[in-house]
Order: sequence, then structure tokens, then C-alpha cells
Amino acid sequence: MRISHTTIYRWLHKERFAQSASIHLRHEGRQHGERRGKLLGIRTLKQRGREIWRRERIGDWELDTIISSSKQSQAGILTMCDRKSRFCILVLLERCHSQSHVFRVLSSVVSSFPCHSFTADQGTEFRCYAKVENELGLPMYFCSPSSPWQKGSVENLNGLVREFFPKGTNFVDVSPKQVAHAMFLLNNRPRKCLNWLTPAEAIAAASF
Repeated sequence: MRISHTTIYRWLHKERFAQSASIHLRHEGRQHGERRGKLLGIRTLKQRGREIWRRERIGDWELDTIISSSKQSQAGILTMCDRKSRFCILVLLERCHSQSHVFRVLSSVVSSFPCHSFTADQGTEFRCYAKVENELGLPMYFCSPSSPWQKGSVENLNGLVREFFPKGTNFVDVSPKQVAHAMFLLNNRPRKCLNWLTPAEAIAAASF
């Protein structure tokens, strides 16, 4: 299977997705079951297969969130980075610590892109792991607490995203179109680790 440039660009510019990830998630009731606590029965990085460690295939995604500087704001960006191609997905969320919001995004990504696994930290927003595994049929692996270097690809992506949205940004004031534009530019920036291909070119050229 190959992903064409047309497919990628269509998804990048799909306003419906950007809107569903932000505006359409308003007015939901308070979410329950999202308190912090020790995660039980999770998959650790040691359980990941060799193909994930070696970046052998498209579809192994690292996840993270970038949050607003204001403690009064729950808005932020869900960042996703494919380990092999470095292709990124950025989605503006009004409640970036909401498990239900994150799950909706992951469900949309699974229907549009190859997905074999997810890797995340142990933040509240990623505690939908049982639902991801049961309903989407995909494993979610977790980093050790306070170990951001264990998901270095998405951490590097976060630094690039900060070029567009510096520290101090309140994401309540950011539009889905602004985030989609940043995503488009990042996916079309040549990368040394890809032999100067862009992430969009790398994911389009890869077979999986």
C-alpha cells in the first residue's frame, strides 16, 4: 500500500477534521474517570517489537500534548509523529487532557493513515489505552514516568511546533486553520534524517 501526495494533502486541508477536533467537542459534560493514579496492566517500551525500535515501517506513532501557558486554559495541541517518516499530525483540542477527545482523534487517524502502534507518556489524556486496544485493535506502549527522551521523535516535533506557537501561547486564541497550516509546513520541510526528503514525501514513498 502507498499513500499518494494527493491523499496526504487532502487530509491536511480537510477542514471537517480540524473542526471536529475542536469546535464539535464543545459542550460535552464533565469527563469522569480521568484522575491521575498508577496505571495498571500497561505495555512498557520493553514490550515493543524490533520493527518499532528499528523504525522499519510506517504507522508506529509517538504521541504527546503541548498545553497552554495559562493555568486557566485547558486548550492545547495533540502532537503525533510517525517514527519512520517523521510525518506529523497536529490537532487543536479545547481540552487536551480529555481522554475522550484524544480517543476521537486517534479513531480518525486510524481510519485515514496506517497505524500499527502508539507510544505515549503516562499523562491523563492517554489513559484511554484500554479503549484504544479494545476498539481500535492497536497496542499502546508507555514510557517510564518523567522520561520524555523515550519518545524522542515527538519531543523533537514539539520543538518544531514551538517555532509557530512559542511558549506563552494560549491555545484558546489559536484557530484550527493555524494549526493545520503549521502541520502542512512541517510535513513539507526537508529533513536530514530522511536524506533531505520531506516527511510527506517519505510517507508517500514508503511501502507498508
